[in-house]
Amino acid sequence: MQLHRLISYSLMTAGALASAKAILKRWQWEENNVITAIMLDWDDVQAVATRAAGLADRTNGSGSPVEALLLIYKENGATHLSIPELTLDRLLARGELSVTQGNDPGRVFLQAQTSELAELVATELQARLPQLQAQLTTAEKPLISFIGDLPAVAEVSLGFNPAHFDLAGRVGLAPVPRPVGFSWVQPEMIDRTLDQAAALGAKLIAVQGNMTPGFEFNIQHTVEALRRNGLTYAYFNLSRHQRGDWFVAKNLTVDGLVVLAHEFEPAELLEEDWGTISDRWANLATEAGTRLCSVRFFRVIHAADPLESITYIRSLSKALRRAGFITGSVGALDLTVYRPERDIAALAGAGLSAAGAAGLAADLLPIPNSLKLLGVGMAAAGLTGLPLWEQSGDPPANGHAHDHPHDHDHHHSHHHDHDHDHEHHHHHHDDHEHDHHHDHPHDHDHDHEHHHHSYDDDAHDHEHEHHHDHDHHDHDHGHDHHHGHSHDRIWSTAYGPKGTALAATVAYPAAIAAINGAHPTAALAQAVLIGAAGATALSATTTEADYVMGVEEYRGYNLDWLVPVGLSAATVLAGQRRGLWWLPLVGVGLAAAKQLSSGFTRDPLIGLDREHRHAHTHHLSAFQRILGDSKMALSPQPLRKWSLLAPLGVVTASVLKRNGQDELAAAAVTAAAVGEVATLAGFRNSQRPLVNTVEGRAKAWTVGAALAGLVWGLSVVLNKLTR
Repeated sequence: MQLHRLISYSLMTAGALASAKAILKRWQWEENNVITAIMLDWDDVQAVATRAAGLADRTNGSGSPVEALLLIYKENGATHLSIPELTLDRLLARGELSVTQGNDPGRVFLQAQTSELAELVATELQARLPQLQAQLTTAEKPLISFIGDLPAVAEVSLGFNPAHFDLAGRVGLAPVPRPVGFSWVQPEMIDRTLDQAAALGAKLIAVQGNMTPGFEFNIQHTVEALRRNGLTYAYFNLSRHQRGDWFVAKNLTVDGLVVLAHEFEPAELLEEDWGTISDRWANLATEAGTRLCSVRFFRVIHAADPLESITYIRSLSKALRRAGFITGSVGALDLTVYRPERDIAALAGAGLSAAGAAGLAADLLPIPNSLKLLGVGMAAAGLTGLPLWEQSGDPPANGHAHDHPHDHDHHHSHHHDHDHDHEHHHHHHDDHEHDHHHDHPHDHDHDHEHHHHSYDDDAHDHEHEHHHDHDHHDHDHGHDHHHGHSHDRIWSTAYGPKGTALAATVAYPAAIAAINGAHPTAALAQAVLIGAAGATALSATTTEADYVMGVEEYRGYNLDWLVPVGLSAATVLAGQRRGLWWLPLVGVGLAAAKQLSSGFTRDPLIGLDREHRHAHTHHLSAFQRILGDSKMALSPQPLRKWSLLAPLGVVTASVLKRNGQDELAAAAVTAAAVGEVATLAGFRNSQRPLVNTVEGRAKAWTVGAALAGLVWGLSVVLNKLTR
């Protein structure tokens, strides 16, 4: 073995072993992070209680219908109840307040249903907007009056109704306050809302609407108020529909005060039923780490009766349990002791391992061995030192100006000129043409005629400029907040793990391709070693809390497949060109052209890596199910099945090379590189349990190794017959 290859294998193996300890911490986190919550929407519950004709029969005509209904939901698996924050807009729309005329034309007069509500609203207006000179009179009817413009005041948050919290407590559901964002919010308003929520017993906060309270100039105050009250923040990391959410999640992840949440809007339910949407929820819990299911009820399709929402809750609870989760109160178990943190030594080990893989890949380049040896040394020094260098240059946690580019791939370019142009485009179901390709796990997906859009199919284009596709993501937060004021605690993006991860995903597939020419058994052994080292090193770069909580994510920029597969295909140019020598180059060229046509910004591996979701539907015929299964089996998704190409490709290439078929060997080498790309793609997902990823890839490699043995055996037999 050449010296540079011996050194490369040594570095790759040693580095992978050094990085393995970070994976253990993540495994402990995943083993304990199994509690999921089902949160009911307050307004949906009120609608069902109002419209359900059969509810009186279930409650025997006694007690509050809402309370009786909540008890039924709880018995069927519900764990939380959302508590909306009050606003005049909300109270007027629901008829709890009404505009009336008073004896002073310079004041706005509102009549309340109850004296308790009137007192609450008047107290909040006096505390939050004292300049309005709010007054309360209860001589005949509860009457609130204030000076000013009603529409300007109507959006302002007014805290929470304690009666709503009392109701949640009586039925045994955990309350989840849903504060609202609005214009010109002041720090004291944020404090009042969140302090109230904590005082009323809340442990979890889920913002209502598309703007986080305090966005943008007081967002740090929101963070500190949440932290001070020990309130866990529900981060809707898949839809990313709330402005300011990433900043809050980034700051609170270090405190263990973030839970991943999701909500399917009513329009998204039109092509689903209880079974399919429940499977999507279970898939999100498995594939995307969702732990808070914010449930909206079916109201049009599959909604013959309001009380069928009970069946939905029961179906969802069963689906989560089948997927291995426990329904309960999110935050009931303190997971901070298991939360994986950044491990500099493990990152350095991952960099060392990637440098070794790069040294092996150097054999694909027409350069002398001396330069290859020099390259290995430089790569080892650079990639091993990257996390150490970045750590030494980290700014202090306190008192630095808010001027950090978060590479979370949402390009918010806020230069305080208020030219944000935030456009919220609703979901576009375009069949796998989005950045967040969320497809759901389970080995079966009867996704046929129903066109169930998996969670990578729903595209949210927040021209913030977030580009999300509803279910794994392409967030690139390029925040450029030149605020000038300092904050107590701001955590910026670490680029060391991102750089190491990208180096690993480029180097290991190329290293697999560089095996070309070895004996079949040696080729298979080397492929297994490279594959295991690559999976370990890549996993170590995405184990810290920011990654497992969806705040940070791997970014490949299409280099992770184009460079190694392109180099592999180019090996055909070094040999005799005859027959189908052009096939690998054409394949890579077509794939690159397709990506270029979409702007080269989407990551094709994200969606392809997602598992099909299991979605049996009662109305599909046996033929349709068979047809659907066949289409799924032949589709590129999920990528794990193509991992078998790595062992199969290297052995086939070895056999072809030994038989003088260099051009076909180049095609096999390219296939092997594709197989390693497919293998590593699974380990980029920090929300899916590592055990699931390892199991899926191991099965594919086992099948690939078996097929490789068959190819080798056939070649031996054919060689003997032709002699």
